[in-house]
Amino acid sequence: MCGIAGYFCTDPTMVSSQGLWSLSRCLLVGIQSRGRDAAGYAYVTSDGRTNFAKAAVESKDFIKIPGHLLFEAPPAMPTNMLLHARYATQGEPKNNKNNHPLYSKISGLCMIHNGWFVNDAEVREQFSLRPDAEVDTETYLRLIEKFYIEGDVKSIETAIREATKCVFGNVVCGMIQGGKPNIMYLWRDRGDLAALKTEWGYVFASTMSILINAIGCLSAFDLAYYERFQVPSNSLVKFELGKKPKMITLSPIDFTNNKYSSKVSLVTINGEEKVHRVRQPTIYYYGGDYADYKTYFNGYEKDKRSFLPNVSPEKSGESNYRTKETTNTSVIKRPQTHHFECRCTDCTKWWSAQEMME
Repeated sequence: MCGIAGYFCTDPTMVSSQGLWSLSRCLLVGIQSRGRDAAGYAYVTSDGRTNFAKAAVESKDFIKIPGHLLFEAPPAMPTNMLLHARYATQGEPKNNKNNHPLYSKISGLCMIHNGWFVNDAEVREQFSLRPDAEVDTETYLRLIEKFYIEGDVKSIETAIREATKCVFGNVVCGMIQGGKPNIMYLWRDRGDLAALKTEWGYVFASTMSILINAIGCLSAFDLAYYERFQVPSNSLVKFELGKKPKMITLSPIDFTNNKYSSKVSLVTINGEEKVHRVRQPTIYYYGGDYADYKTYFNGYEKDKRSFLPNVSPEKSGESNYRTKETTNTSVIKRPQTHHFECRCTDCTKWWSAQEMME
């Protein structure tokens, strides 16, 4: 799982730029515990430009890279911020296109995602999508974009709702759009998300503990009070400057009676249903009787790679291989209780066998 976080400022006069800068850094380092393969952020400036930075490093190292917003406190901070710490499950982090936030020049949509999909390949084929990266999240972004641009109702909310009906997985997302600095979208199906309301706006993160630890970096001048802001399962929240948050209900992702149901498990935690991806067991097999494979191998707990039958351990690179243990009954064992020059029947047979082997 990845880590997501961010804020939406409704009253910039109630918080300092230094406070928002410190909060952003604390949030990004806080969500590092959920993903260490890459880190990044995105925001829309007051004049509508989308700025983002990301790199295949841990959050704590990312904020030390000179030249971007979170390295050194700027004179002013944006009123919106998306933050992401990636745990790579699909797509090499060294290819920065696979890292979050993901951005599209076509629609100006910029998105972060915590979760995974089991049908992204099918969605790309069904809707003729052409993502730039390998990561499954971009398939979701392109699908939202397709519904937004080509749909009958030209609204982000409708596009998100329709796109979510087509995917099977775990969804917790945040989104901003170029040209619209005063709007942010936050939604989830059954993934982890916590949010707080303050006197100056809203703050969110993957878990409440990360969120509470991060706002602890704010002084009393930047945070007089906060209260929990509930984002129920299967809900989309539209934050817009000058308006109350708009809550929209999403159709829950249904895993029943389809070909993906065996790939997930549903559990109830603290009264809320959660969806988890089922890990498929990996069996390492070189040939021989499949039913007897445990005799050949030491047992593997870590995912490495699958090998074709009849591939030798040397060619596969596997070091934990051992041959099948057998007992050769034709071999005569040396008598243990007899001395070196003993000429009893057992010793005579044993010495004769050694001479034949030579």
